[in-house]
Amino acid sequence: MIQRIRTIVAVGAATVLCAGLAACSSAAPSDGSTVVPGTPVTGGSLTVVIPDAIDGWDPATAMQVSTYQLIREVTAPLLELSPDGTEVVPGLAKSWSYDDSRTKLTLTLADGAAFSDGAPVTPADLVFSVEQWKAGANYGPLYSGIIKSAKASGDSSVVLTLTAPSSALVPILTWSTSAVLPADFGGKSKKEFFAKPVGAGPYAIESEQPGDSITLVRNQHFYAAGQPYLDKLTYRVVADTSQRLVQVASGDAGMADRVPLDSLGTVTGDPQIVKVPSSTISLLIFNHAAAPTSDAHFRRAVSLSIDRAGLISGVYAGDATVATGVLPAVVPGDEGCPTCDWSAFDAPAAKAEAGKSGYSGAPVELLVDSSRGVDLLAAQAIGPMLEAAGIATQIKQVDSATYLTKLAGGDYTMAIGNYAAMAPTPVDPLSFVAATGFLFSGADVTAAGTAIAAVSAAEGTTGQAAAVAPFEKDAYDTTAVAPLLSPAVAAVAGTSVHGLELLPSGLYDAARLWVAPAS
Repeated sequence: MIQRIRTIVAVGAATVLCAGLAACSSAAPSDGSTVVPGTPVTGGSLTVVIPDAIDGWDPATAMQVSTYQLIREVTAPLLELSPDGTEVVPGLAKSWSYDDSRTKLTLTLADGAAFSDGAPVTPADLVFSVEQWKAGANYGPLYSGIIKSAKASGDSSVVLTLTAPSSALVPILTWSTSAVLPADFGGKSKKEFFAKPVGAGPYAIESEQPGDSITLVRNQHFYAAGQPYLDKLTYRVVADTSQRLVQVASGDAGMADRVPLDSLGTVTGDPQIVKVPSSTISLLIFNHAAAPTSDAHFRRAVSLSIDRAGLISGVYAGDATVATGVLPAVVPGDEGCPTCDWSAFDAPAAKAEAGKSGYSGAPVELLVDSSRGVDLLAAQAIGPMLEAAGIATQIKQVDSATYLTKLAGGDYTMAIGNYAAMAPTPVDPLSFVAATGFLFSGADVTAAGTAIAAVSAAEGTTGQAAAVAPFEKDAYDTTAVAPLLSPAVAAVAGTSVHGLELLPSGLYDAARLWVAPAS
């Protein structure tokens, strides 16, 4: 039986969640003083169950959301985000400033910033890190296109010389890929270092069971005084959502990360749920190199077949909004395409478009990540919609690793995909679109590249929105992909964990998590 659930919902801002189970962890003030409600307590441990394993510790090749989360706990990014994800705030860099030409950015490191082995973070480390960003497999071209060079300035500052004025650089420095690493990998080879990296984040790696669990312990040298609060933080992979929720309810885990919206109604016990509007876009991805999805008429037929409002009410219980473009609408500086209507639902027009494509009527495979139950439900709802337009589909579920391998290798026809912007600039999602060959579709990314340059040169969100619009219009005219909706993002925890502030990306600052003492 489903018991009472306390739910906290944020509209337009992140929500502070005070939740967790006393059975998962315990803590008490180190000085023996009385706990004041709401006052963070140092000590204790927390187990978080996550839906998928990380894909390595190298920020340059990270793809999974779990990887982005854990990387920033160990090898922190240079800057951080405000709780609502719209502003850049100090992190390992306590301040930053441009010169009058806006082509030189000076960053000053936080007082006492140190790696978990006790070595201080120096300008030399930051200069080395910048070179790693620029050489990165996924986003190296973006960093290289913005940053010309990095040079130490005094004992605590670094000056980045830019190729041109850029409004995107500071937000990008909040990415997990903007991690600060020790110079020359601390004397190790790159491979040796990333087997168990040492970083300046709030936690250090204690142990790892690949594909199963990772245990982190407090970085005693973390620059933020008093943080992190936890002694130990364990991430455990549990792909099945129902099992993750059972573990939270039983006290085997204190928090379930990234809980699908369709599963919130099955939550039992008396936990707290946090939901925030997300920077995620759920969309249909078409393989432009394979028939029938190589034909624009067919892609348009698919898009016109889908009742997005129906998906939201029937699959997402209303916890989503219709996508206004390929980029997430919550990202500052993105207003989509004013003349584009992705919500258009017209079955007769869809059938006519399918006819123009020469579609044979054979079932079209629809690839789904099996770790995302809500995507399976969406695929099951989309099937009859496409059938009404004369398009037959066949759902194929695969595990997360296989799903990504198939997308990257072009071994699919259609797929339901999801991606999230991590930084408050349109350059973030545009860069992901460009770096992944238009979300692995193989569609032309020229307009994305043009938009990246235009957004970087623009000042203010109005100018950035004008720079994004041509990209969105081109994507709409060609139906490069079919954006569906932007779902909320949710986490579930019990009653003794406090300090969780979900960002629109679904990430959070684990340095702020703490557990109340058992009563």
